[in-house]
Amino acid sequence: MSELFVIESTVAGEPVRIMTHLAPHFEDLLAVYIVREYGTTEFLNKHVVGGEIEVGCGGGALDDHAQVDRQKHQAKKCAALLVAEALGVDKERSLRRLLTFALFTDRGEAQNKGRPDVTEHYHPLTLDQRIKEEWRDFSESPEDYDYDPMVIVRRALDEIRLFHREQIRYWKACDIVRDDKYARQFQIPHGDEDTLRVVMVWHDNCSVNAAARSQLHADIVVQFKSDRHVQIHTRKRKNPIQMRDVARVIRMFEQEAAGEVFVRDWGQLGKDGNMSEDDRWFLTAHSQLLNGSESYVDVTPTSLSDEQIERALNIALRPDAFGLSICANGSCGSTRSNQCPVRRFGLSRCKTRRYEDHLQLATT
Repeated sequence: MSELFVIESTVAGEPVRIMTHLAPHFEDLLAVYIVREYGTTEFLNKHVVGGEIEVGCGGGALDDHAQVDRQKHQAKKCAALLVAEALGVDKERSLRRLLTFALFTDRGEAQNKGRPDVTEHYHPLTLDQRIKEEWRDFSESPEDYDYDPMVIVRRALDEIRLFHREQIRYWKACDIVRDDKYARQFQIPHGDEDTLRVVMVWHDNCSVNAAARSQLHADIVVQFKSDRHVQIHTRKRKNPIQMRDVARVIRMFEQEAAGEVFVRDWGQLGKDGNMSEDDRWFLTAHSQLLNGSESYVDVTPTSLSDEQIERALNIALRPDAFGLSICANGSCGSTRSNQCPVRRFGLSRCKTRRYEDHLQLATT
């Protein structure tokens, strides 16, 4: 290796040699990525000399070592942040987590100062640690890398690119779930002083679930995809959501829509996984009800409309959604001659009513 590490690149359509220090760290390679991804002709005219640009070295405007806080004996900003500021993308939402992570790892500080034992950048599998270990491994066994240090650089830049794309997708999803063109919100009463916020989204972006939960504090996210598959996601909460009941209602609705009911057993209707071979819905251990997923693409799309799914959620989760008026008074009023239309689902609250009725009869 030479005194400086050279990364041949194309920026704004121009060939550029990006120079940095030997065995560049995560924050240096993030700076390289940002130059490649966002570099402009104006930026090149200002910072490129003789076809070369120095990042994290050379003592110039993009060298974090040239801007040291003498009291803390550390750089005020990392190379990636300096590059982002020079390009005017330091406030870019999709770069926020990458830049924050780069600054903390460069300083060697805990990201969660309240809990210094939980430091993401100290984890052995985080990207910055892997990069450091690969450089150490390369120095000991260069033959494993075909004597080409760019193997490490390309791998790291690919990892950064993938995470950045995930962040771009997430922030697009945040805009989607707030747009009435794609999303609709409603609430379901869920016990005393408790309501469930439901967000229905009509979009293929796979990050709308995370966006709706983080930005809108959704308890339930129903995603309708263009191929007619539907996914129902939930978040953990103190008053848990009875997704087995949701599964029971939706699976019964699905069978009724097909014209014939094969499974009536309440245990089977609320079963984890698929209740049968031709079941279109999969109930996960994490309380997600999925009509197809990235791992299971050959599942038949649901025949249920968004109105039917909304009705199923209300039947399954509203504590006051009983089929007969007598049920609301605290007793199960379903008889053979006056069959309750909700009884066929085998809902948890109905079972509780029948058990309480049984206890009352036993004590009288």
